[in-house]
Amino acid sequence: MKSRGINIYSALIWLLLFYMTSNMTTALLPQGFSLNRVIGVGIVIVSFYILFKNMSRTILSLLLICIVVCTISFCVCVDISLNLEHVIYLVTTSCLFYLLITDVTREKLLQSLQRNIGFAKKILYLNLFLITLGFALPQCYSYGYVGFAQGSHQFLSCLMFIYVLTVYVLKDTPVGIRDALMIAPILISVSMGAARTYLIPTLVISLMYYKLKLQAVKIKYLILLLAIIIGVLYLPDSYIIQRFSIATSQGVYSGQSEAAAMSSGRFEIWAIDIRAFADGSIWTQLFGRGFDYLYNYNKINYGVSIWAHNDFIHILVSGGLLGLFYYISLLIKLITRPAKKNRVKKMWLVAFIIPVAIFNGMYTYQQYVFSVMFFVLLISETENLGVERT
Repeated sequence: MKSRGINIYSALIWLLLFYMTSNMTTALLPQGFSLNRVIGVGIVIVSFYILFKNMSRTILSLLLICIVVCTISFCVCVDISLNLEHVIYLVTTSCLFYLLITDVTREKLLQSLQRNIGFAKKILYLNLFLITLGFALPQCYSYGYVGFAQGSHQFLSCLMFIYVLTVYVLKDTPVGIRDALMIAPILISVSMGAARTYLIPTLVISLMYYKLKLQAVKIKYLILLLAIIIGVLYLPDSYIIQRFSIATSQGVYSGQSEAAAMSSGRFEIWAIDIRAFADGSIWTQLFGRGFDYLYNYNKINYGVSIWAHNDFIHILVSGGLLGLFYYISLLIKLITRPAKKNRVKKMWLVAFIIPVAIFNGMYTYQQYVFSVMFFVLLISETENLGVERT
């Protein structure tokens, strides 16, 4: 599908790569001008254009539920700007996931990625160079290593994007020193980061790399042993592992239970937020209180104006049971449609998507949403990940 001579699917791939790079180089860009927002608007426009050109009955049904949930949220919210922010995140995430759910658009996105792989490699190499360069610069460390990004969560979300793209680029090449040179900066960055949730997708992508590249290699046991030795010697002293003990000590000192402290207060916040749902009327339980509600509720009951940091709980309170039904339906389609009848592929997708959605939140971190997109494309192209059921 082309628009005025431009392949619209290639345009989306380019915009996603530019968005990732702009996030990874925020500190290098002029202050006061948000390039991320400009590129983000482009992504929304292009993805909506593709979606409405390929609208199916299933997608239309999901979209109508999403529209109802978002419309009701504006009717009941207090802080319109905060509610709008979450609505934009949810609608954008939904739109991008619709493109992956639909076979035609997913296949065309994959073809566009293959066609633009040369450009994708250049963007990948640039980001890997900047990540490596940042190790030597003091300004790249703020609450863990963040490179030239704005913060730890943004940096590590983009890093998952980069890691998935790295595995995609390397998957059909012989095992060599290039693999180590490309993967090492990513793993070192994760170990020096502060967002512990991203250890899970890092492990998933690493296992994917092993499955695609090392499983049939004779020296795989030597490589695996070397990786284990390095992990045993280095990881216990890494910043991201120390974060577990730091968070626990600080939380227990401030009166939290050890479990709540280890989760940086998440378990306690989730209990408070579930109570907000349980204490609501039938109407609010069915249709929600608006996406801004938990910020004020948590400020009153927890002392911090913060969202749930859990997609399912936040959407349950904000959009009610209808909103939760919509979001779960969306994720089920996202996991089952690209994997078709392949149970192993479904397990890979569940492992990459669900833990982050639970322990940190996914739809508000668009960088990770884009990582999911590329991971789905990687899964779709890979044939040796299990046997389809007949």
